[in-house]
Amino acid sequence: MKKFLTLLATTFLAVSSSRADLVTQDLTQTVDGNGVTYTFNQFDSTLGTLNSVTFTIVSSIDSSIFSVANNNGTSLSVKNPKDYLTIVDNQGSGADYNGNNVLLQTTPATGTVGYTLAGNSSKNFTVTAKSLIGATSVITDLSADPTLYTGTGDVTFDAVIAPSVTVSGGSATIDMSTVLNDTHISLIYDYTPAPSPSPIATPDPSPSPSPSPSPSPSPSPSPSPSPSPSPSPSCTPKPSPSATPRIDDRDKCEKDGRKHNYDKDCKYDNKKDEDSKYTRATKMKDEEHKKAADAIKAAKDAKAAADAKKAADAKAAADAKAAADAKKAADAKKAADANSLIAKLLGLGKKN
Repeated sequence: MKKFLTLLATTFLAVSSSRADLVTQDLTQTVDGNGVTYTFNQFDSTLGTLNSVTFTIVSSIDSSIFSVANNNGTSLSVKNPKDYLTIVDNQGSGADYNGNNVLLQTTPATGTVGYTLAGNSSKNFTVTAKSLIGATSVITDLSADPTLYTGTGDVTFDAVIAPSVTVSGGSATIDMSTVLNDTHISLIYDYTPAPSPSPIATPDPSPSPSPSPSPSPSPSPSPSPSPSPSPSPSCTPKPSPSATPRIDDRDKCEKDGRKHNYDKDCKYDNKKDEDSKYTRATKMKDEEHKKAADAIKAAKDAKAAADAKKAADAKAAADAKAAADAKKAADAKKAADANSLIAKLLGLGKKN
């Protein structure tokens, strides 16, 4: 059973909406040989419809030290310190990450040549900061079953490293528990926002016109006075020309279902300035949307290219092995035929 050192973990969690239809969560923790759990929030379905889930290992850096003690008088060689990262998706998607062994650089140097450690002595080896995932991020699409990541609970991943070193000769005691790794993971939910509810229109109040006054009893008819002006409709009061309009007044008017009344009766002189703010906000949101989408696409393209190269290399290696095996079989047959011929000639010679 794994022991998760959450008290040792240096944790940073940030939840942000990088555009209208992206929710990104980032978490960096310190991983060791005992393992640690990464915990994220599930996607809130009230936001809209979840389209895809992208799991990204942004970085994974080894550092710290390890020690080797030689317990007898014979010298020994310390070489090939390595480490690899494993991350398990606890949602059951099967999209686990099993990294490759990465050769670590140390001070003093070990490498493939090795460091000679004298008998009855010990040495600490400082690990130079080294990435376990190469130059690019590792991206995994977890969209096969988005329901695994939807709800009000948690999404968890287990991460662990497996440092090792090769020692030959002598009698060694090795301590690699102090090799630590900082891994930054990003979980991105791409979703279609739920439509906003349509505002319920409130009919304009219909003021009753003032009745005309009765004519004067004077013999000379006097003109009827003009009817009194109709009262203004009820809505957010119109600000005075010197007042600074508030955008939330407009939002409030629209949310109350009085958009018609607002546009008709509550406009103010610098409405154009307010509209330009909405336009700029929309433009910035679109630019962020495109930037995030381009970054994900570039990373996926890089992974696809790497996978294609890996497949091509595997095929070339398989072809080369098949050719070598065919040549080996042909050479073996040729040798067998030659041996058979020699045996046959030797048999004829004995008969003669």
